[in-house]
Amino acid sequence: MKPLEIKAEITRKGITFTDIADAAGCSVQEVSMCISGERLYMPIREFVAKALNKEVDKVFNKHHPKPKRKAA
Repeated sequence: MKPLEIKAEITRKGITFTDIADAAGCSVQEVSMCISGERLYMPIREFVAKALNKEVDKVFNKHHPKPKRKAA
């Protein structure tokens, strides 16, 4: 999904960024950055996907880069 589609779906479900931030234990700004693709916060992605009743990969696909693993 594109960032605007994610935001629209969140709004349609009657959920706010504050609701997601409270559930994830983070700030509203971090939720916004995660949805826009500016930052890769896997735990927040999981909360957003759960709120939308979708899999993480279905919500955050090609429009959102996947987190890179750090070299050991």
